[in-house]
Amino acid sequence: MDTASLIYFSPTRTTLKTIEAVCEGLGAERRQGIDLTRSVAGYEPIRGELAIIGVPVYSGRIPKAAVEGLESLRGEGRPAVLVVVYGNRAYDDALLELVDLCVRNGFVVVSAGAFIGEHSYSTTDFPIAEGRPDHEDVDDAKLFGAKSLAKKAGGKWLPIATAVPGNRPYKESRPLRGVKPAFDSALCTECLSCIAACPTEAIGPDDPGEVDGDKCIRCAACIKICPARAKRFEDQRILDVTAFLHGHCSARKEPEYFF
Repeated sequence: MDTASLIYFSPTRTTLKTIEAVCEGLGAERRQGIDLTRSVAGYEPIRGELAIIGVPVYSGRIPKAAVEGLESLRGEGRPAVLVVVYGNRAYDDALLELVDLCVRNGFVVVSAGAFIGEHSYSTTDFPIAEGRPDHEDVDDAKLFGAKSLAKKAGGKWLPIATAVPGNRPYKESRPLRGVKPAFDSALCTECLSCIAACPTEAIGPDDPGEVDGDKCIRCAACIKICPARAKRFEDQRILDVTAFLHGHCSARKEPEYFF
């Protein structure tokens, strides 16, 4: 392979780590990165021979912010390897939604995979897929990439022939309105790393404690990047979900591939 374009929405960088491993397995000599994580006006044209597209799963669906970024891209017949990363519960309709979106936008899907990453709500006290993707996940992603490369026959990429799990219509998305991380000003060192990490610009440009709850998508990027642990979820609804996932979704799940 010559060039691969890595297209991703990855607030906590777990999705990016996964598709980088997929790209390594594909053996692409050069890489183009298109980061859809931050809200920007327009994106550069796709230049790679093949696109590797990765997004996280939020409550069984693709995040709206990721959909908006992907809708701005045009495949123009380019082959694509698709990846969703979920927090060890289930990916529900997200992979099917990604396949449908990419086909609609002119990509030829050659393979699709569902991988596991540390859940956004995971904490030290209530770990959920803590530390994933780990070494095994990275090896699996490389293998998925190598198997995807085998779909190139005689210089032509063969489209996916296996049905991808999911339902149409997709499950209803029910975001928690107005919920945002709590902020401890006494711990904050004003490094402003949380502001740079926020994918929806929900945090004020100069004040880490100023968060727009309607813009916040609860990706936990600001929480996980904070070196002083000055941010955390305290809303009881999220705490209840975290405890449930810790108690019921601790058994290790493995990636699933579709070719």
